[in-house]
Amino acid sequence: GGGRWRGGPSFPRGGRGGSLEGGEPSSNATEGSGEGAFQTDSDSPRTAAELAAVLRQIDGASYPQYQRLQGQWVFPEFTLFVDRVQGDAYGPPSRARARVPMGTAGFPR
Repeated sequence: GGGRWRGGPSFPRGGRGGSLEGGEPSSNATEGSGEGAFQTDSDSPRTAAELAAVLRQIDGASYPQYQRLQGQWVFPEFTLFVDRVQGDAYGPPSRARARVPMGTAGFPR
């Protein structure tokens, strides 16, 4: 059988200091309009339900469609930041981080 690879951006594992690369995201505003435009850190956060809808829409799509994941996604107990999305198969990896409130994380003070 000849299965077709449905690749997309890779998200690295591990990290340090709350960010996968140890730094804060740059504010790379990409202009766009209409349905395919994505948001940056300066735009309002989107919900977990909106993320689920975007993921369904871009499943198996080409790399440029994954740019729609960039931005803030608010969940009930944490906020997901997708700081950078891999632009092509040979490009630098995607960067994402999660911010969890201290009370939710349960870290001692």
